[in-house]
Amino acid sequence: MPKKIVWFVMAVACNVCFSKQNKELDFLVPNGAFDIRKTKVEGNGLEQLTYSIKTGYPSMAVSKKDLISQKKAGWKVCDEDQDERWNQYLDQQNQYVFVSTISLLKKDVFVHVLMRYVSHIGNKRLDMAVPDNDIQQVYVLRYDLRDKQVSDQMADFVSRCK
Repeated sequence: MPKKIVWFVMAVACNVCFSKQNKELDFLVPNGAFDIRKTKVEGNGLEQLTYSIKTGYPSMAVSKKDLISQKKAGWKVCDEDQDERWNQYLDQQNQYVFVSTISLLKKDVFVHVLMRYVSHIGNKRLDMAVPDNDIQQVYVLRYDLRDKQVSDQMADFVSRCK
């Protein structure tokens, strides 16, 4: 088992789909979302929810503003004072990737939301200011902090939320 659970856990690595009855993260799925998948890493205290949504850049499928209503349910937005922004990089497949993240904490549950647009460069310029499409891919990772191994691995991230 690696020392750190990687942020970019892909559905291929997850081998057990879990029941649709787990509704805890549904507030993170906006209307219009499609290709919704919920998966669980067996025995690791880690669940993943992925979906896509058609929304123009720089919109965010999940924003801090959207999460204000979740404070009543016990969720704390981590790094509340940090500005929401998109970071950009060119990946190894020659794709321009725009990424933004938000983290949440509620008792023994830590959630990390990664939103991204992927632009295929092809013959286009490399200084792309905006994505070339309006499909945002969203990865929601739910860490069960009651699992000691998960809690130990996520301690640095969780400490930023308190």
